[in-house]
Amino acid sequence: MRRPAVTGLPTPPSAQPTLSKTAGVHKSAVTQGGKIFIGHGHSAVWRDLKDFLHDRLKLNWVEFNRDPVAGLSTKERLEQMLNQSAFAFLVMTAEDEYNDGTRHARENVIHEAGLFQGRLGFERAIILLEEGCAEFANIQGVGQIRFPPNKIQAVFEEIRWVLEREKLI
Repeated sequence: MRRPAVTGLPTPPSAQPTLSKTAGVHKSAVTQGGKIFIGHGHSAVWRDLKDFLHDRLKLNWVEFNRDPVAGLSTKERLEQMLNQSAFAFLVMTAEDEYNDGTRHARENVIHEAGLFQGRLGFERAIILLEEGCAEFANIQGVGQIRFPPNKIQAVFEEIRWVLEREKLI
């Protein structure tokens, strides 16, 4: 039998989610995988980021097509990457042109941003936004790292600082 909803009563503190409790879960959960997820569209700039993370910072990384995906659904592959990742960079490049002439990030990258922000928190799912790429609606107010068109290398030092802040290097 379904219980009727009770309205007008305050929610007890133990039932209220808090950012600090959620953040603690995220930080302890990251020891499972420890990889850096790179979400990207078709632009090749993500490869420069991958090389920086792997070759210069000696960090392990993962992206959608790094492992064979034959036989897996997109949902299953995303779950694998969510479970493997301690941190995420979502590379939003101006690739899709809309009728009004604005250029937007690929929808898969926007979707991945929400997934990884939800799992890792905003501090560990960083949006790298290419200049000229339109902001999607709920990105406003969320800190991001902006880079010149096709020159993600221009923000490598800022990327390193964020990784130091999160104690990944």
